Amino acid sequence: MTLKSWQWWVNFVAVKLAAIGVVLVFFLLIAGRFNLYNMGDIMGSMMLWWIFYVYAVSYSILVDLADAGMRRVSMKASRGFVVILLYIAGGYLPFFVWFRLSLLGSLMIGFIGVLCSLCFFGLEHYLKVKWTWFKNVIAALALLVVLLSITYVDFTTTRQWEEVRTDEAYEVTFAYFHGEKAIPIKLQRGQKLTFTVDLQKVYGGRGSHVLDQRGRLVGLQEIGQGRMQFTAEQDAVYRIVVTGDQASGAVKVNWEIEEH
Repeated sequence: MTLKSWQWWVNFVAVKLAAIGVVLVFFLLIAGRFNLYNMGDIMGSMMLWWIFYVYAVSYSILVDLADAGMRRVSMKASRGFVVILLYIAGGYLPFFVWFRLSLLGSLMIGFIGVLCSLCFFGLEHYLKVKWTWFKNVIAALALLVVLLSITYVDFTTTRQWEEVRTDEAYEVTFAYFHGEKAIPIKLQRGQKLTFTVDLQKVYGGRGSHVLDQRGRLVGLQEIGQGRMQFTAEQDAVYRIVVTGDQASGAVKVNWEIEEH
C-alpha cells in the first residue's frame, strides 16, 4: 500500500468519525439542555453509541458503495438526489425497525434522525473537501475523548451536602442537588432487600432506582406503604440510586435485609 493510498483510507475513516462525533455532540447539547450531567445520563445508554458510531457509519459506507455503483453506470444527473433520499431513509430506519413505534410516532420522532443524518452527510462532505487527513484524524480522536469523558465522568453537582449513613439507613440534606447519589449495599444470593425512600421537603425533580453490579436496572416489587423489595440473584453489591434534577431538601433511605 502506497503512502497516498494509506492516507486516503485513514482520511476516509477519520472523516466519518469526525462528522458523526460533531453530530452526536450537538445532539447531546440540545437533548441535555447544555447540562453535563444530563448529557452524561443520556450517553449512559450504549444504544446511542451503537446508533451513531456503528449503525450510522456503517450505513454511510453502504451509501458510498451505492454512489460508486451509480457513478459506474453514469447516473450523474440523479446521483445526488438518490444519495440524499438514502440518507433520509437511513435517518428514519431505526425508529421503524428497532424502536417499533407507531407509524405516526416513527414519522414524528424519526424527523430528529433525519436531521442528524443530513447534518452528518453535509459535514462529511465539508471535511472531505476542506480539511486535510491529519486535521480529520485529530478531530475524530478529540471528539471521541470528549464523548467518552461525558459518558464516564460523574458531573453530579451538589451544594451544602450533609450526609449520614448507618448500617440500615442513609440520610442527606442539601441546598442543591443535580445528578445522582448511589448507596451501595452488599447482598448475598437469595437475600431480600426492602427499602423506602422518604423525600422530605424536596423541591425540584427527583427519583430513585436500583442497579446491580453491572449497572443494570433491578426489577422492584412494591409491597405497600412506599416500601420496595427485590431478591438478590447473586452475591454482589447493589446500589440504591437517588436522583435529583435541580432539587433542594432532604432524603432519607431506610432498608432491611431478610435472610433467605
